Amino acid sequence: MESFFRRLFESSPHPYLVLRPDAAFTIEAVNDRYLSATGTRREQIVGRGLFDVFPDDPADPTATGVGDLRLSLQRVLADGVQDIMGVQKYDIPCPDGEGFEERYWSPVNTPVRGETGGIDHIIHHVEDVTEFIRSERRASVETAQTIERVQAQADRMQAEVLRRASEVKEANRQLLATRDELAHLNERLTELDRAKTQFFSNISHEFRTPLTLMLGPLEDALGDGGLAGAQRKRVEVARRNALRLLKLVNSLLDFARVEAGRAQASFEPLDLALATREFAGHFQSACDRAGLRLMVDCSSLPEAVFVDRNAWETIVLNLLSNAFKFTRDGEIVVRLRAADGSVTLTVSDTGSGIPAHELPRLFERFHRVEGTQGRSYEGTGIGLALVRELVGLHGGTIRVDSILGEGSRFHVTLPLGHAHLPADRLRLSPLAPADPSRADAFAAEVEQWLSDGGDTDGSDAGADDGVKGAAGHGAVSGPARPERPLVLLADDNADMRGYVRRILTASGYQVVATGDGEEALAAARNRVPDLVLSDVMMPTLGGFGLLQALRADPRTGNVPVILLSARAGEEARVEGLMAGADDYLVKPFGARELVARVGGSLQLARMREEKAAAERRIVERALDLSEDRLHLALDSAGMGMWDWDIVTGELTWSSICKAIFGKSADTAMSYPVFLDSLHPEDRDAVDDLCRRCLDPAVRAPYDTHYRVVWPDGSVHWVLARGKVWFESERPLRFTGTAVDMTEQKEAERHLRVLVDELSHRVKNTLAVIQSLAEQTFRAGSDVTGIRQALTGRLQALADAHTLLTLSNWESVDLEILAGRVAGPLATKDDGRFTMLGPPASLTTKASLAFALVLHELCTNAAKYGAWSVAGGNVALAWHISGDNIILDWTESVPTLVTPPARFGFGTRLIRQAVEYDLDGEVARDFRTEGLRCVVTVPAYRALVSSARPSN
Repeated sequence: MESFFRRLFESSPHPYLVLRPDAAFTIEAVNDRYLSATGTRREQIVGRGLFDVFPDDPADPTATGVGDLRLSLQRVLADGVQDIMGVQKYDIPCPDGEGFEERYWSPVNTPVRGETGGIDHIIHHVEDVTEFIRSERRASVETAQTIERVQAQADRMQAEVLRRASEVKEANRQLLATRDELAHLNERLTELDRAKTQFFSNISHEFRTPLTLMLGPLEDALGDGGLAGAQRKRVEVARRNALRLLKLVNSLLDFARVEAGRAQASFEPLDLALATREFAGHFQSACDRAGLRLMVDCSSLPEAVFVDRNAWETIVLNLLSNAFKFTRDGEIVVRLRAADGSVTLTVSDTGSGIPAHELPRLFERFHRVEGTQGRSYEGTGIGLALVRELVGLHGGTIRVDSILGEGSRFHVTLPLGHAHLPADRLRLSPLAPADPSRADAFAAEVEQWLSDGGDTDGSDAGADDGVKGAAGHGAVSGPARPERPLVLLADDNADMRGYVRRILTASGYQVVATGDGEEALAAARNRVPDLVLSDVMMPTLGGFGLLQALRADPRTGNVPVILLSARAGEEARVEGLMAGADDYLVKPFGARELVARVGGSLQLARMREEKAAAERRIVERALDLSEDRLHLALDSAGMGMWDWDIVTGELTWSSICKAIFGKSADTAMSYPVFLDSLHPEDRDAVDDLCRRCLDPAVRAPYDTHYRVVWPDGSVHWVLARGKVWFESERPLRFTGTAVDMTEQKEAERHLRVLVDELSHRVKNTLAVIQSLAEQTFRAGSDVTGIRQALTGRLQALADAHTLLTLSNWESVDLEILAGRVAGPLATKDDGRFTMLGPPASLTTKASLAFALVLHELCTNAAKYGAWSVAGGNVALAWHISGDNIILDWTESVPTLVTPPARFGFGTRLIRQAVEYDLDGEVARDFRTEGLRCVVTVPAYRALVSSARPSN
């Protein structure tokens, strides 16, 4: 253990000494960090006095480090407590023994007492602040200024902190006040919630009295048998909707009671299987009509179950109504089973199912699942919330399993027995059966979902005297036009559909009624109506979604739309009008108001249509005038114009445009005829470009050229430009111009040939020049001579090029070429240079070769031959012999000439030009009277075809 603590001491990151409490303060132990800081070794200092090892610098008379430390250690011995010193300057001997190094330490001396209570050791610990002190000393005036700025910033920050602290204090005060206000508001909200619940309870009670007085006479009237036809249908609609209103009132009343904690539940032993079968039986007729299979599997239970009969009826009817609402085909299964001290009711269906993210909120009050496929969008959103509360009153639980698109299963589990129920609410004997009107209300609602609202064809609606009176004897009448406008009606309430249809049919309108927005949209696209009348809240696709879809379709974008909604108030009306509706009608509404709104909207639509037609006629007249001017300008420019009506498919071409395509003026044009006129290699590309131009997502520019095959088989080039005119995302017209560019294409072809030929000739000439330069530089050593030789040879080539250019690079006359090349050295006028021969037109290649040959002969004559002495002459003769042209160069001098000892580059150049370039021969005879050079070249290589001898 001792060795462990020693290792721990010696490896500490801070400098430590252990001193004996003797007069010399002998060093007992030292750690590695202290040795490193002082540059010493353990064996050098352990066992020696502290001040013997670390004395003051004798060269510094102001040094006080040893004295201050000794006093601190003596205080520790005298007082027996820790002594903390300020920053001290110590003179630490340098490791090399040369002088001292200043160190600034902050020492702490701590006594260590032994078993007897006396001081056995003193721990000397230092903090090295040398660098800090040195940094302070190195601080300049700028540092002082910086400190001042920092201090000023600190002062400002302190002021800011004080200001913010004051603000925080004020914010805390306001927060406390807000908390008190929120507590007060929460109390008021609780009171308002209680008042709302009480209001719902009171108003529901008040509704039941007039509903009873409505339902009684209606049922009496239906039971008397004195009603028939339209009157009986109206009474049935009134009774059906009165029962639906009663159901809503009962639901609100039950929910208000449960929320207020005033639900008067009476739990009695009930044959739950029998009661459940009875309640479910009310849906058998509706399921049969809807084509659904209703399976009720409720076997007898081993004992009666304590439930509130009315509450259980509400639970079963709500779950069955919900299953029927969202199941269009398949089956609904009601199953009751007892197990493990409880009974479970399961209601399952094969309906639309519930999205997984909606399941956690399914039993919240007023929550409705959006976008589900149901028979109706109607409802208050409290049915399932009420079921959960009623199940909770029985000490039970409810849960749901659902798969979107496959169906749902609701499970209600109640404990058996009555120990879990309030004793004061138990009734050991069953009470009288519940009022059947509750089940009748549910049955009437589901029957209404299947009803068409009355007549199916509207034939008897015309005999509805009440409706006729509303439309005919008031201030509002039907359409004034002899034709009957078509009104598309969309409402998920069958009774409302029948009611509105009867009113409009009696007022002279054709009516197509649909049950939701998707059906209405499909009907509108199949046959565009004159007006759309749509409920706002419907399953699948609501009124706003239908309005948006109609406006997005160019065919129905201008059809007037009236929205029907139970949402009253200016805000709801503004929302509908801002969405693009032409009118907004709030339920309930009367027949006269409905007919007036429909007639007014149709009249406004007709006025807008007539105004638009008049504006179109004005624009068309202006366009006709502009078109005449345009045709005149296009005809003057030789441009053809075409116009393609995309809607009708009609393609109109001007006479010039037809002429460009090789068509007669009376040719009937169409898009297939246009494509057939194109060259097969261009047809697909042009067709693809046209399609991309007409695609609203691409709208490619139409600027192209293609080939056209005329009836006589000739091919012509056409430049075409055009533009597609769109309305929204639909292409309407495709117009443009066409120009015959055959001559331009031919000129371009000639230009390409010329450029290719020029490129070929330039490359050949450059090759010759490169070879001349290389050979000239290789043959000569004098710079001046090389420059003169190269300049002369290039000038000979330039002369040949000039003569070729003058003849359009067709041929050069040999006599003209020889005179041009020899001109700078000798002239025919002085008699020293004569030429004789028949006309000879040289080819391009022969012209360049002969120019070099003649240049070398002339240069040699001027330097070494006949023209280098007085009286010397040169005769150049040529003739055509057989298949060859023979060029004879003869020099004559009055004095003897010495033949050259060797042949130079000029001789090699002549041989290369004749033998290698023209497949000819060169014969040289160096006579004493002068040089004679005979060049023989095949005529087919040297002469153009017109100058060659005929065999």
